[in-house]
Amino acid sequence: MAAMQHRVASLLPSATEMLCAIGGEDFLVGRSHEDNYPKSITNRPILTQSSLQHGLSSSEIDSTVSASVASGDELYMIVTEEVVRVRPTIVCTQNLCNVCSVSISDVDKALEGMDPAPQVLNFNPYALDDIFADMLRLGSALGMSLAAESAVFSLRERVRKVQNLCAKASVGKKRSIAFLEWADPVFVGGHWTPELVGLVGATHILNDAGHKSFRVPNKAVEDADPDMVILCPCGLSLNQALEEARSENCAWVRKLRGVREGSAICVDGDAMFNRPGPRLVDALEWLASWVYPDVPAIAALRPPNFPDAPWPAATPAKRVRDIEDYVEIHRQAVAQGKVTYDDPENGYTVFSEVYMLQRGWCCGSGCRHCPYGHFNVKGRPRKNRIVAPRLLGKGGKGAVGRGVLVAWTGPKTSLRDNRVIVCAVFSGEYETLSPDRTKVEDVMAWAQEHDVELLLAPEGQLVEALKLVQPTEWNLEEKSVAQEAWSLALSSKAA
Repeated sequence: MAAMQHRVASLLPSATEMLCAIGGEDFLVGRSHEDNYPKSITNRPILTQSSLQHGLSSSEIDSTVSASVASGDELYMIVTEEVVRVRPTIVCTQNLCNVCSVSISDVDKALEGMDPAPQVLNFNPYALDDIFADMLRLGSALGMSLAAESAVFSLRERVRKVQNLCAKASVGKKRSIAFLEWADPVFVGGHWTPELVGLVGATHILNDAGHKSFRVPNKAVEDADPDMVILCPCGLSLNQALEEARSENCAWVRKLRGVREGSAICVDGDAMFNRPGPRLVDALEWLASWVYPDVPAIAALRPPNFPDAPWPAATPAKRVRDIEDYVEIHRQAVAQGKVTYDDPENGYTVFSEVYMLQRGWCCGSGCRHCPYGHFNVKGRPRKNRIVAPRLLGKGGKGAVGRGVLVAWTGPKTSLRDNRVIVCAVFSGEYETLSPDRTKVEDVMAWAQEHDVELLLAPEGQLVEALKLVQPTEWNLEEKSVAQEAWSLALSSKAA
């Protein structure tokens, strides 16, 4: 296969960065929802999505993740129709962490039936050498072995330079470092992170190179009495890391000797240390310059614009913005027909209503701007409200809109026919106009339970709503306070 025929779908930010580092950016046809570097790739179609809500604290994220793992629910989903549409010849994924990206089984399911079948590259690194080997494997798959070898050689030379300089600087003053990969509860850095700490001549407390990150009690960190403290929460921006450091949950951290003596720092955990790609070498150079600021040759290694900040004082922190704060940003994106916009708080790509209306159904992930009222969201409140006529269907295929159309009259609405579309008109109080004044969220739950399609219409918009369906029959046996509007709508439809 000629090199220019390759089409790469990267479901991992680290794989995307490796692809770009070896000169293969032009092959990229799709990316994950977390891909944000280099900036030039953010115009590629997004192939994954997350069920995690925005604006959660580290403890709230941990609780949500733990509950999802316990129940078997997926934290990340693959947008199968988008993957099929971009027609990849190579798909990059991972099986290293089950709470970091889409599962390998979901990837396999999404690729079923594709002809020709894409080659799947599964990356599971535990050390720098594994990452460099992954870059070479990716280069080989793309017919770019020489370019990959050159990129890896350059990275190895930088690592060697750091190691040699720090070996001399660390003689007689080996520092201990608490690298906190999560704040509440505490997880110490794992995989390649202890290796990086060792390469700069320091000691990583409580974990060894090549071992996974794991949870530790606060007292274990206190007893270790580290000389230096790094807070670099996996997947969180620098602003979010600073917010965690200021929080009451980190009050005990502020009592550590390393923090009291000014040897503590926060780092962008989305960009640095936690992505097993070429920028780990940037993180290594920064780490050396931070540990040895008084050695000019090492201090000069610090990468420009590295995303770090000194440990902040314990002042009240503004929580990450709620949905309402993004109304204007989203309005502008919709007005320009954009399917996404960048979250100003953390740089993540956010789907706009434009994209979701094009897709045609609620994915169940709790998307910030879901126009379907979070119909398929499970296990937590449906935050978004429906403000325009919507046809809703259970699961990932959306609604068809063909069947017997029945007016909602309450939980005992007739379901005599096999395929039913239940139509409910609701007021500004988000309650139906039927005598029971059912809340719309309860109507949604009822429709989910009975596996029927649901046509929801704000009061005064029933005529527009009926344009979304092609009923095989009209069932008007039921009576409701919306009968007059219902009959008028039917007359308009028939006309």
